[in-house]
Amino acid sequence: MHRNGLESMRKDIQKILDSTHDAMIAVDIEGVITVFNKSAERLTGKRAEDVLGKPVEMVIENTRLPIILKTGKSELNQQQP
Repeated sequence: MHRNGLESMRKDIQKILDSTHDAMIAVDIEGVITVFNKSAERLTGKRAEDVLGKPVEMVIENTRLPIILKTGKSELNQQQP
């Protein structure tokens, strides 16, 4: 796939992620934020451009994402302390 095609695909995926009302934050295996949609911006008050590429624990207070990465066990629908 050509570079322009990949960029177009990336933009299309971002539009889809931004159209949902659910906050979506994704991290890589090292806990670095790779996805931060518009609903995540509204929920946290932080801009995607300011948090992408940063360790999640520096952005989201009390996050358990690094623990989930380490254990491999999901923690769905649980309130954070």
